[in-house]
Amino acid sequence: MSNPAIKLRPWQESDLPTLLRLRNDVELQALLLSTVRGSDINDVRAWLERRTASKDATFHIIADLTSNEPLGYIQAEACVDNPSTWQLGICLDWPFQGAGRGTAVLREFHDLLGQTGSVESLRLVVAEKNIRALACYERLGYRPCDREVDPVEVNGERQDVRHMVLQLSFGAARNECASS
Repeated sequence: MSNPAIKLRPWQESDLPTLLRLRNDVELQALLLSTVRGSDINDVRAWLERRTASKDATFHIIADLTSNEPLGYIQAEACVDNPSTWQLGICLDWPFQGAGRGTAVLREFHDLLGQTGSVESLRLVVAEKNIRALACYERLGYRPCDREVDPVEVNGERQDVRHMVLQLSFGAARNECASS
């Protein structure tokens, strides 16, 4: 597979229409275990400002390397119970899934977080039915946590989810899968 031409960059005003569409896509957000709340452009801008204001969080637009057009976003924030473990979230628009972009984004994101020296591991929660995402995470070395499958409710439907973790650095002897 060729290396998909993506980059991670800060958000900009011109991203708002795409992010608004992604945040209001009921099916996509349900796959990400999120419930759509009917955001408008001001809600999305406020969400972005909150996501980028904290020193214990990071947010990047996934963009096409050539056109700079947004393809999605990736975010992570430090877990309250263990600041060296961060909770990961990624959203890639439908047309850009299944072509290696998610893998490329995560590799770049892992490198970026690894450079900070303060992030030892990433954890995430993924829907059991999100087969592409599960395969991608496993390929990159994410492993199931002790509490591997739990049900959650999204849009009134019960979904089984898997808790996974990736060690970015070695030596952390604590349980990165504990709830925050």
